[in-house]
Amino acid sequence: MEVELRGVTKRFGETVALSEVSFTVPAGKFVTLLGPSGCGKTTLLRIVSGFEQPDAGDVVVGTEVITHLPPNQRQIGMVFQHYALFPHMTVERNISFGLRMRHASPAETAKRTAEMLDLVGLRDLAGRYPHQLSGGQQQRVALARALEIQPRVLLLDEPFGALDRKLRLQMQVDVKKLIRHLGITTIFVTHDQEEALAISDLIAVMNEGRIMQSGAPIEIYDNPRDPFVADFVGGSNFLEGDVVRADGTEIVLRLGGAIVTVPRTAEVRAGQRAVLVVRPENLRLADRGSAPGALTGTISFVRPIGPTIEYEVEGDGGMKLKVTAPRSGVAGPQGLGEVVAVMLSSPESCTVFAL
Repeated sequence: MEVELRGVTKRFGETVALSEVSFTVPAGKFVTLLGPSGCGKTTLLRIVSGFEQPDAGDVVVGTEVITHLPPNQRQIGMVFQHYALFPHMTVERNISFGLRMRHASPAETAKRTAEMLDLVGLRDLAGRYPHQLSGGQQQRVALARALEIQPRVLLLDEPFGALDRKLRLQMQVDVKKLIRHLGITTIFVTHDQEEALAISDLIAVMNEGRIMQSGAPIEIYDNPRDPFVADFVGGSNFLEGDVVRADGTEIVLRLGGAIVTVPRTAEVRAGQRAVLVVRPENLRLADRGSAPGALTGTISFVRPIGPTIEYEVEGDGGMKLKVTAPRSGVAGPQGLGEVVAVMLSSPESCTVFAL
C-alpha cells in the first residue's frame, strides 16, 4: 500500500529534526531512508509508525490520513535495531503477541503463527527463549512478529546493525527475498550506503532533516544531484579546477597541470571554477611517462581489501586522490612512494558541479 508524506516537519526545542519532508513510497516497494546520524531518518520512521507526532504535515497510507492515529490502530509492523523481544516469552509467544493483543481467535492465532514460523524457518525453535537464540535467529523472530499482524506497511529501523558482517550480508538477502515474496510496502532506515545500494528498490538520501535526492540506487550512485549525495553515497574524489571550455556536450577542465574532458553535467562557462566528482573505481594508475597531460602524484597509502586494492595518491598542490583497483591483473605502478599518472577510466561516469 502506498505511503505518502506531506510536508512533514518535526522540532525538538530549537532543533529542526525534519523540515517540510514530502515523499511517496510506492505500493509494494522496498524504500530506504539513507543518511548520517542525526539526519532525521529515524524520526521520520517514528512519525510513520505513530511513536512521534509531527508539528506539521500529514502521513497518508493508501487513501487514509493516519497522522493522529495511535500506533496500534495504524496496522503497521516495525522491527527495531535491537529487536525488543520479550525475554520471558518463547519464540512462538513472541511471534503471536500482536494477534493475541488484538484478541484474535486461538485458532487464527495458532494458524498464523505456524505460517510465520515456517516462513522464517524457526518451527524447530518455537519453544526456545530469546537468550537461547543467535542474533540472526532473534532478528527472524522480530520480523515474524511484525509480519504476523499482516501489516499494510513494514518499518525496519537499522535491523542489521547488531549482526556481524557475514550474517548481516546473508540477512539482507533473506529479508529482501521474503519481503518481495509477500509484496509488503517497506521503509528501511540505515546509515550504511552499501546496504542501501544492495537491497533497495528506491533510496531517499537525507541530510539535516531534508531529503536531498531520491531515486533508484543506480541513479543515486551514477547521477548525484549535489556534492553531499556524491560524497555520502559511495564516496568520491572532489577535484577543483578551472573550466577551459564548455559546449553543449562536454566540459574541459584544467586540474592543476592536467587537462580532462568529461560529458556536460552542469551549467558552467569558460573561466569559472568547478569541481569534478569522480568515484575511486573510475580512476586508474599508470606509469608517469605513459600518460601525457594526466594527473600525477605519489602513492602514499596502499590497502588490500579482499578482491580490491585501495590507493591514496598525493598530487600537486595538496590534491589527494583515492583509487580503487581490482587485485587480479594489476599492472603498472603500485608501490609506496612511486610517482604515477592518474587517469580517468570512464569520463562518462564523472559529474561536474559549479563552484
